[in-house]
Amino acid sequence: MELEIKALSPLAISRQKPGSSINETMDYIPGSVIRGAVAARILQESGNESEDLSESGGDFQRLFLSENPAIFQNAYLNSLYDDDGDFNEVLVLPATSLSSKTNSGFKSEEKNGVFDTLIDRFCAENNGCLYDPNCPEDGGRVEPYSEFYSKPEDEEEYFLHKTKKRLLTRTGINRRRATSEEEVLYSIEVINESPINHRKTEKSVVFCGSILVSDNELADSLQNFIQERKISFV
Repeated sequence: MELEIKALSPLAISRQKPGSSINETMDYIPGSVIRGAVAARILQESGNESEDLSESGGDFQRLFLSENPAIFQNAYLNSLYDDDGDFNEVLVLPATSLSSKTNSGFKSEEKNGVFDTLIDRFCAENNGCLYDPNCPEDGGRVEPYSEFYSKPEDEEEYFLHKTKKRLLTRTGINRRRATSEEEVLYSIEVINESPINHRKTEKSVVFCGSILVSDNELADSLQNFIQERKISFV
């Protein structure tokens, strides 16, 4: 079954780097987050949050604890909808994509462009050669370039899509007094939520993923459960 997630509030999927005071957020929603949100909601409504359900049977056992449980895939940025309902499918650049180290990006943005190295790398390695490419535009150094992009059917150019982010600053809490701790601040990076006011010109961010369920009847039941409850994933 296909899954669409629209951000109605700031999304913070933390990936704090060592030595950093800022909790950076991922650009996608991990399948483990989706799996946990669905499982928690089922347990909450069944009243079995503290019970061992491994032997109790039912849909929960079949979805999460059976020999062939449901597989919750990551949800990636897939489509950007504007206020008129038009959208472009958003794709992920291959892991073998490279771009200029000093002027990375698509040529449509007046950058040095992005190129895929899969075939050249394969040929070089199979012939025992060292593969060390340079930028085709200026001959300079290159580095991996992993972003989301789209290419409308009626246009020749590629367009870069990035989720808009912002920082939220929070105050640390003293655990003993349960009050704000002086001089203790930290920042959380979040993905901006979609605009609720449809008169705004900003575009709504939609993440798409899949849940793989081998039993069709169980898949239909899970789909109805998610649609009826509008589950919050993060």
